[in-house]
Amino acid sequence: MMKIGIQIERFDPLAGGAEKYTDELVRGLLARGHTVHLFAREARSLPAGAHFQAVPVAGWFRRQKDRSFAQNADRLAEAAQLDVLLSTGKTYAMDVIQPHGGSVLHSQQQNIARIPSGCLRALKALFNHVNPRQVRARRQESLLYRRRPLPHVVAVSRMVADDLRRYYSVPEERLHVIYNGVDLQRFHPASLAARRAPARERFAIDGNALVFALVAHNFKLKGVAELIQATARLHTAERPLCVVVAGKARPRRYQKMARDLGCDSRFRFAGLQEAVDDVYAAADVYIHPTWYDPCSLVVLEALAAGLPVITTRCNGASEIMTEGGEGFLLDTPADIELLTNHMATFFETERLGPMGRQARRLAEQFPWDRNIEEMLRVLELAAGEKRRNRSAS
Repeated sequence: MMKIGIQIERFDPLAGGAEKYTDELVRGLLARGHTVHLFAREARSLPAGAHFQAVPVAGWFRRQKDRSFAQNADRLAEAAQLDVLLSTGKTYAMDVIQPHGGSVLHSQQQNIARIPSGCLRALKALFNHVNPRQVRARRQESLLYRRRPLPHVVAVSRMVADDLRRYYSVPEERLHVIYNGVDLQRFHPASLAARRAPARERFAIDGNALVFALVAHNFKLKGVAELIQATARLHTAERPLCVVVAGKARPRRYQKMARDLGCDSRFRFAGLQEAVDDVYAAADVYIHPTWYDPCSLVVLEALAAGLPVITTRCNGASEIMTEGGEGFLLDTPADIELLTNHMATFFETERLGPMGRQARRLAEQFPWDRNIEEMLRVLELAAGEKRRNRSAS
Protein backbone atom coordinates (compact mmCIF):
# COMPACT_ATOMS: atom_id res chain seq x y z
CA MET A 1 0.00 0.00 0.00
CA MET A 2 1.18 3.51 -0.78
CA LYS A 3 1.12 6.83 1.02
CA ILE A 4 -0.26 9.08 -1.72
CA GLY A 5 -0.43 12.87 -1.70
CA ILE A 6 -2.84 14.87 -3.87
CA GLN A 7 -2.55 18.62 -4.41
CA ILE A 8 -5.54 20.62 -5.67
CA GLU A 9 -6.32 24.27 -5.05
CA ARG A 10 -9.83 23.60 -3.74
CA PHE A 11 -11.44 20.28 -2.89
CA ASP A 12 -15.14 20.63 -3.62
CA PRO A 13 -17.03 18.01 -5.67
CA LEU A 14 -19.52 20.68 -6.80
CA ALA A 15 -16.93 23.18 -8.03
CA GLY A 16 -16.15 21.60 -11.40
CA GLY A 17 -14.89 18.59 -13.31
CA ALA A 18 -11.39 18.46 -11.77
CA GLU A 19 -12.77 18.70 -8.25
CA LYS A 20 -15.45 16.10 -8.92
CA TYR A 21 -12.88 13.75 -10.43
CA THR A 22 -10.49 14.21 -7.49
CA ASP A 23 -13.26 13.29 -5.06
CA GLU A 24 -13.88 10.02 -6.93
CA LEU A 25 -10.15 9.29 -7.13
CA VAL A 26 -9.61 9.84 -3.41
CA ARG A 27 -12.52 7.54 -2.57
CA GLY A 28 -11.23 4.87 -4.95
CA LEU A 29 -7.71 4.97 -3.54
CA LEU A 30 -8.98 4.79 0.04
CA ALA A 31 -11.22 1.83 -0.84
CA ARG A 32 -8.13 -0.02 -2.09
CA GLY A 33 -6.33 0.47 1.23
CA HIS A 34 -3.99 3.33 0.29
CA THR A 35 -3.35 6.28 2.59
CA VAL A 36 -4.32 9.57 1.01
CA HIS A 37 -3.08 13.01 2.09
CA LEU A 38 -4.95 15.90 0.54
CA PHE A 39 -3.35 19.36 0.27
CA ALA A 40 -5.76 22.18 -0.61
CA ARG A 41 -6.70 25.69 0.41
CA GLU A 42 -10.04 24.39 1.63
CA ALA A 43 -12.07 21.19 1.53
CA ARG A 44 -15.78 20.47 1.27
CA SER A 45 -17.38 17.02 1.70
CA LEU A 46 -14.07 15.38 2.53
CA PRO A 47 -14.16 11.57 2.11
CA ALA A 48 -13.91 9.65 5.38
CA GLY A 49 -10.36 8.45 5.96
CA ALA A 50 -8.59 11.13 3.92
CA HIS A 51 -5.95 13.20 5.72
CA PHE A 52 -6.55 16.86 4.91
CA GLN A 53 -3.99 19.62 5.38
CA ALA A 54 -5.11 23.18 4.70
CA VAL A 55 -2.57 25.07 2.62
CA PRO A 56 -2.11 28.62 3.92
CA VAL A 57 -2.13 31.31 1.24
CA ALA A 58 -0.83 34.87 1.61
CA GLY A 59 -0.85 37.91 -0.66
CA TRP A 60 -3.15 40.53 -2.10
CA PHE A 61 -2.88 39.70 -5.77
CA ARG A 62 -3.52 36.50 -7.70
CA ARG A 63 0.15 36.16 -8.65
CA GLN A 64 1.18 36.35 -4.99
CA LYS A 65 -1.53 33.90 -3.94
CA ASP A 66 -0.54 31.39 -6.63
CA ARG A 67 3.10 31.53 -5.59
CA SER A 68 2.19 31.20 -1.91
CA PHE A 69 -0.07 28.22 -2.58
CA ALA A 70 2.61 26.44 -4.64
CA GLN A 71 5.34 27.00 -2.08
CA ASN A 72 3.25 25.99 0.94
CA ALA A 73 1.59 23.01 -0.76
CA ASP A 74 4.99 21.67 -1.82
CA ARG A 75 6.45 22.29 1.65
CA LEU A 76 3.62 20.41 3.37
CA ALA A 77 3.86 17.52 0.91
CA GLU A 78 7.61 17.24 1.47
CA ALA A 79 7.10 17.10 5.25
CA ALA A 80 4.54 14.30 4.87
CA GLN A 81 7.19 11.90 3.49
CA LEU A 82 4.95 10.52 0.79
CA ASP A 83 5.56 7.60 -1.54
CA VAL A 84 4.20 9.61 -4.46
CA LEU A 85 2.66 13.04 -5.03
CA LEU A 86 -0.04 13.81 -7.61
CA SER A 87 -0.94 17.36 -8.55
CA THR A 88 -3.69 18.88 -10.68
CA GLY A 89 -1.49 21.94 -11.33
CA LYS A 90 -0.22 25.19 -9.74
CA THR A 91 2.51 23.36 -7.80
CA TYR A 92 5.95 22.10 -8.83
CA ALA A 93 7.20 19.28 -6.60
CA MET A 94 4.84 16.59 -7.89
CA ASP A 95 5.83 13.18 -9.20
CA VAL A 96 2.70 12.96 -11.37
CA ILE A 97 0.66 15.79 -12.86
CA GLN A 98 -2.87 15.44 -14.18
CA PRO A 99 -3.84 18.73 -15.87
CA HIS A 100 -7.64 18.54 -15.90
CA GLY A 101 -7.76 21.97 -17.51
CA GLY A 102 -5.81 20.62 -20.45
CA SER A 103 -3.45 23.02 -22.18
CA VAL A 104 -3.51 26.70 -21.23
CA LEU A 105 -2.29 27.61 -24.73
CA HIS A 106 -5.03 25.62 -26.49
CA SER A 107 -7.70 26.94 -24.13
CA GLN A 108 -6.64 30.53 -24.76
CA GLN A 109 -6.64 29.95 -28.51
CA GLN A 110 -10.18 28.54 -28.38
CA ASN A 111 -11.39 31.46 -26.29
CA ILE A 112 -10.22 33.68 -29.14
CA ALA A 113 -11.68 31.42 -31.84
CA ARG A 114 -15.21 31.72 -30.42
CA ILE A 115 -15.29 35.48 -31.23
CA PRO A 116 -17.17 35.91 -34.55
CA SER A 117 -15.46 39.10 -35.73
CA GLY A 118 -11.97 38.84 -37.20
CA CYS A 119 -11.06 42.31 -35.93
CA LEU A 120 -12.23 41.48 -32.42
CA ARG A 121 -10.34 38.16 -32.52
CA ALA A 122 -7.16 40.07 -33.37
CA LEU A 123 -7.74 42.51 -30.50
CA LYS A 124 -8.43 39.63 -28.10
CA ALA A 125 -5.22 37.88 -29.20
CA LEU A 126 -3.27 41.09 -28.60
CA PHE A 127 -4.93 41.52 -25.21
CA ASN A 128 -4.07 37.93 -24.23
CA HIS A 129 -0.49 38.48 -25.34
CA VAL A 130 0.05 41.28 -22.82
CA ASN A 131 -2.58 40.55 -20.15
CA PRO A 132 -0.64 39.75 -16.93
CA ARG A 133 -3.02 36.98 -15.88
CA GLN A 134 -2.82 35.20 -19.26
CA VAL A 135 0.95 35.70 -19.47
CA ARG A 136 1.37 34.26 -15.98
CA ALA A 137 -0.77 31.21 -16.82
CA ARG A 138 1.33 30.49 -19.92
CA ARG A 139 4.57 30.96 -18.00
CA GLN A 140 3.46 28.66 -15.19
CA GLU A 141 2.54 25.96 -17.70
CA SER A 142 5.82 26.35 -19.57
CA LEU A 143 7.88 26.11 -16.38
CA LEU A 144 6.02 22.98 -15.34
CA TYR A 145 6.56 20.98 -18.53
CA ARG A 146 10.13 22.15 -19.09
CA ARG A 147 11.36 21.25 -15.61
CA ARG A 148 13.77 18.36 -15.21
CA PRO A 149 13.27 15.73 -14.16
CA LEU A 150 9.86 15.91 -15.77
CA PRO A 151 7.02 14.36 -13.74
CA HIS A 152 4.84 11.71 -15.28
CA VAL A 153 1.97 13.43 -17.08
CA VAL A 154 -1.56 12.00 -17.16
CA ALA A 155 -3.52 13.45 -20.07
CA VAL A 156 -7.30 12.99 -19.90
CA SER A 157 -7.55 12.64 -23.70
CA ARG A 158 -5.43 12.27 -26.82
CA MET A 159 -6.21 15.90 -27.62
CA VAL A 160 -4.48 17.01 -24.42
CA ALA A 161 -1.58 14.62 -25.03
CA ASP A 162 -1.13 15.99 -28.55
CA ASP A 163 -1.10 19.55 -27.20
CA LEU A 164 1.61 18.73 -24.66
CA ARG A 165 3.74 17.06 -27.32
CA ARG A 166 3.28 19.95 -29.73
CA TYR A 167 3.78 22.86 -27.33
CA TYR A 168 6.28 21.40 -24.85
CA SER A 169 7.78 18.30 -26.48
CA VAL A 170 6.67 16.08 -23.58
CA PRO A 171 8.29 12.71 -24.38
CA GLU A 172 6.17 9.60 -24.92
CA GLU A 173 7.68 7.74 -21.98
CA ARG A 174 6.42 10.43 -19.56
CA LEU A 175 2.96 10.76 -21.12
CA HIS A 176 -0.06 8.59 -20.24
CA VAL A 177 -3.58 8.97 -21.67
CA ILE A 178 -6.24 8.00 -19.12
CA TYR A 179 -9.85 8.94 -19.84
CA ASN A 180 -12.17 9.94 -17.03
CA GLY A 181 -14.40 7.32 -15.43
CA VAL A 182 -18.12 7.35 -14.71
CA ASP A 183 -20.43 5.95 -12.03
CA LEU A 184 -22.37 3.35 -14.02
CA GLN A 185 -24.78 2.55 -11.20
CA ARG A 186 -25.70 6.09 -10.26
CA PHE A 187 -26.34 7.06 -13.87
CA HIS A 188 -28.06 3.88 -14.97
CA PRO A 189 -30.92 4.54 -17.44
CA ALA A 190 -33.35 2.38 -15.45
CA SER A 191 -32.87 4.30 -12.19
CA LEU A 192 -33.10 7.65 -13.97
CA ALA A 193 -36.28 6.59 -15.81
CA ALA A 194 -38.04 6.30 -12.45
CA ARG A 195 -37.19 9.96 -11.77
CA ARG A 196 -38.21 11.27 -15.20
CA ALA A 197 -41.73 12.49 -14.40
CA PRO A 198 -40.86 14.28 -11.11
CA ALA A 199 -37.72 15.75 -12.69
CA ARG A 200 -39.72 17.21 -15.57
CA GLU A 201 -42.26 18.56 -13.14
CA ARG A 202 -39.47 20.18 -11.12
CA PHE A 203 -38.16 22.02 -14.19
CA ALA A 204 -41.70 22.90 -15.37
CA ILE A 205 -41.38 20.87 -18.57
CA ASP A 206 -44.32 19.72 -20.67
CA GLY A 207 -44.55 15.93 -20.44
CA ASN A 208 -44.42 15.53 -24.22
CA ALA A 209 -41.50 17.93 -24.80
CA LEU A 210 -38.24 16.92 -26.45
CA VAL A 211 -35.67 17.93 -23.84
CA PHE A 212 -32.02 18.82 -24.40
CA ALA A 213 -29.73 19.27 -21.39
CA LEU A 214 -26.41 21.01 -20.80
CA VAL A 215 -24.40 21.09 -17.55
CA ALA A 216 -21.60 23.67 -17.43
CA HIS A 217 -20.11 26.38 -15.23
CA ASN A 218 -18.41 28.41 -17.99
CA PHE A 219 -21.28 29.30 -20.31
CA LYS A 220 -19.07 31.19 -22.78
CA LEU A 221 -16.62 28.38 -23.34
CA LYS A 222 -19.20 25.59 -23.29
CA GLY A 223 -21.28 27.02 -26.13
CA VAL A 224 -24.48 28.25 -24.46
CA ALA A 225 -24.71 31.22 -26.87
CA GLU A 226 -24.41 28.89 -29.86
CA LEU A 227 -27.02 26.57 -28.34
CA ILE A 228 -29.46 29.49 -28.00
CA GLN A 229 -28.89 30.50 -31.63
CA ALA A 230 -29.52 26.95 -32.83
CA THR A 231 -32.63 26.57 -30.66
CA ALA A 232 -34.07 29.80 -32.07
CA ARG A 233 -33.85 28.31 -35.58
CA LEU A 234 -35.77 25.15 -34.77
CA HIS A 235 -39.35 24.89 -35.95
CA THR A 236 -41.14 22.52 -33.60
CA ALA A 237 -44.84 22.73 -34.32
CA GLU A 238 -45.22 18.95 -34.01
CA ARG A 239 -43.68 18.70 -30.52
CA PRO A 240 -42.70 21.14 -27.74
CA LEU A 241 -38.98 21.73 -27.18
CA CYS A 242 -37.18 22.50 -23.93
CA VAL A 243 -33.52 23.11 -23.09
CA VAL A 244 -32.35 22.72 -19.48
CA VAL A 245 -29.08 24.54 -18.74
CA ALA A 246 -27.59 23.77 -15.31
CA GLY A 247 -24.52 25.40 -13.80
CA LYS A 248 -23.34 28.16 -11.48
CA ALA A 249 -22.66 30.80 -14.17
CA ARG A 250 -24.83 33.91 -14.18
CA PRO A 251 -27.52 33.38 -16.82
CA ARG A 252 -28.80 36.97 -17.26
CA ARG A 253 -26.91 37.66 -20.50
CA TYR A 254 -28.09 34.36 -22.00
CA GLN A 255 -31.68 34.85 -20.87
CA LYS A 256 -31.67 38.19 -22.67
CA MET A 257 -30.20 36.58 -25.81
CA ALA A 258 -32.95 33.96 -25.75
CA ARG A 259 -35.60 36.68 -25.32
CA ASP A 260 -34.15 38.72 -28.18
CA LEU A 261 -34.22 35.64 -30.43
CA GLY A 262 -37.75 34.72 -29.37
CA CYS A 263 -36.94 31.37 -27.77
CA ASP A 264 -36.76 32.21 -24.05
CA SER A 265 -39.85 30.10 -23.30
CA ARG A 266 -37.90 27.03 -24.39
CA PHE A 267 -35.09 27.51 -21.84
CA ARG A 268 -34.82 26.55 -18.18
CA PHE A 269 -31.72 28.00 -16.50
CA ALA A 270 -31.64 25.71 -13.49
CA GLY A 271 -28.59 27.09 -11.65
CA LEU A 272 -26.09 25.01 -9.71
CA GLN A 273 -27.35 21.47 -9.04
CA GLU A 274 -25.94 19.56 -6.08
CA ALA A 275 -26.94 16.39 -7.93
CA VAL A 276 -27.23 16.45 -11.71
CA ASP A 277 -29.26 13.24 -11.77
CA ASP A 278 -32.54 15.10 -12.27
CA VAL A 279 -31.09 16.98 -15.25
CA TYR A 280 -30.24 13.72 -17.01
CA ALA A 281 -33.51 12.12 -15.91
CA ALA A 282 -35.52 14.93 -17.50
CA ALA A 283 -33.54 14.91 -20.75
CA ASP A 284 -33.85 13.04 -24.03
CA VAL A 285 -30.54 14.31 -25.47
CA TYR A 286 -27.41 15.78 -23.92
CA ILE A 287 -25.88 18.70 -25.83
CA HIS A 288 -22.40 20.11 -25.19
CA PRO A 289 -21.28 22.44 -28.02
CA THR A 290 -18.05 23.37 -26.26
CA TRP A 291 -15.20 25.43 -27.64
CA TYR A 292 -12.71 23.59 -25.43
CA ASP A 293 -13.02 20.71 -23.00
CA PRO A 294 -10.09 18.40 -22.22
CA CYS A 295 -12.46 15.45 -21.56
CA SER A 296 -15.92 16.36 -20.36
CA LEU A 297 -16.98 14.30 -17.36
CA VAL A 298 -20.62 15.32 -17.86
CA VAL A 299 -20.56 13.86 -21.38
CA LEU A 300 -19.51 10.50 -19.91
CA GLU A 301 -22.29 10.78 -17.32
CA ALA A 302 -24.84 11.52 -20.05
CA LEU A 303 -23.64 8.54 -22.11
CA ALA A 304 -23.98 6.35 -19.01
CA ALA A 305 -27.51 7.70 -18.56
CA GLY A 306 -28.34 6.37 -22.02
CA LEU A 307 -28.63 9.81 -23.62
CA PRO A 308 -27.50 10.50 -27.18
CA VAL A 309 -24.88 13.25 -27.12
CA ILE A 310 -24.19 16.20 -29.41
CA THR A 311 -20.74 17.68 -28.79
CA THR A 312 -17.72 19.01 -30.68
CA ARG A 313 -14.31 17.69 -31.61
CA CYS A 314 -12.94 20.43 -29.34
CA ASN A 315 -13.95 18.06 -26.51
CA GLY A 316 -11.54 15.24 -25.69
CA ALA A 317 -14.52 13.04 -24.83
CA SER A 318 -15.50 13.10 -28.51
CA GLU A 319 -12.55 10.78 -29.22
CA ILE A 320 -14.37 7.80 -27.76
CA MET A 321 -17.59 8.50 -29.69
CA THR A 322 -18.59 7.40 -33.19
CA GLU A 323 -20.24 10.00 -35.43
CA GLY A 324 -23.86 9.00 -35.89
CA GLY A 325 -23.50 6.19 -33.34
CA GLU A 326 -23.90 7.56 -29.82
CA GLY A 327 -24.79 10.99 -31.17
CA PHE A 328 -23.26 13.64 -33.40
CA LEU A 329 -19.97 15.57 -33.51
CA LEU A 330 -19.31 19.06 -34.83
CA ASP A 331 -15.91 20.35 -35.90
CA THR A 332 -16.75 23.71 -34.33
CA PRO A 333 -19.61 25.20 -32.29
CA ALA A 334 -19.64 28.07 -34.79
CA ASP A 335 -21.45 25.85 -37.30
CA ILE A 336 -24.91 26.87 -36.07
CA GLU A 337 -26.65 25.37 -39.11
CA LEU A 338 -25.19 21.92 -38.49
CA LEU A 339 -25.89 22.17 -34.77
CA THR A 340 -29.51 23.04 -35.57
CA ASN A 341 -29.79 20.11 -38.00
CA HIS A 342 -28.40 17.68 -35.44
CA MET A 343 -30.88 18.88 -32.84
CA ALA A 344 -33.74 18.60 -35.35
CA THR A 345 -32.78 14.97 -36.03
CA PHE A 346 -34.09 13.97 -32.60
CA PHE A 347 -37.63 15.00 -33.42
CA GLU A 348 -37.54 11.67 -35.26
CA THR A 349 -38.18 9.79 -32.03
CA GLU A 350 -37.03 6.46 -33.46
CA ARG A 351 -33.45 7.82 -33.29
CA LEU A 352 -33.46 8.19 -29.51
CA GLY A 353 -33.66 4.53 -28.45
CA PRO A 354 -30.87 3.01 -30.61
CA MET A 355 -28.49 5.91 -30.02
CA GLY A 356 -29.22 5.91 -26.31
CA ARG A 357 -28.51 2.19 -26.01
CA GLN A 358 -25.26 2.58 -27.94
CA ALA A 359 -24.33 5.49 -25.66
CA ARG A 360 -24.80 3.31 -22.59
CA ARG A 361 -22.70 0.49 -24.09
CA LEU A 362 -19.89 2.96 -24.74
CA ALA A 363 -19.99 4.36 -21.21
CA GLU A 364 -19.77 0.84 -19.77
CA GLN A 365 -16.20 0.69 -21.13
CA PHE A 366 -15.18 3.55 -18.79
CA PRO A 367 -16.14 2.65 -15.20
CA TRP A 368 -14.39 4.35 -12.28
CA ASP A 369 -12.61 1.10 -11.43
CA ARG A 370 -10.83 1.17 -14.78
CA ASN A 371 -9.74 4.78 -14.32
CA ILE A 372 -8.46 4.24 -10.79
CA GLU A 373 -6.53 1.09 -11.73
CA GLU A 374 -4.90 2.92 -14.65
CA MET A 375 -4.05 5.84 -12.36
CA LEU A 376 -2.57 3.47 -9.79
CA ARG A 377 -0.25 1.98 -12.41
CA VAL A 378 1.16 5.45 -13.14
CA LEU A 379 1.41 6.31 -9.44
CA GLU A 380 3.24 3.04 -8.75
CA LEU A 381 5.60 3.70 -11.65
CA ALA A 382 6.39 7.18 -10.33
CA ALA A 383 6.76 5.89 -6.75
CA GLY A 384 9.27 3.29 -7.93
CA GLU A 385 11.32 5.96 -9.67
CA LYS A 386 11.22 8.10 -6.56
CA ARG A 387 12.50 5.24 -4.38
CA ARG A 388 15.34 4.50 -6.78
CA ASN A 389 16.34 8.18 -6.95
CA ARG A 390 16.37 8.42 -3.15
CA SER A 391 18.54 5.30 -2.89
CA ALA A 392 20.96 6.61 -5.52
CA SER A 393 21.39 9.89 -3.66
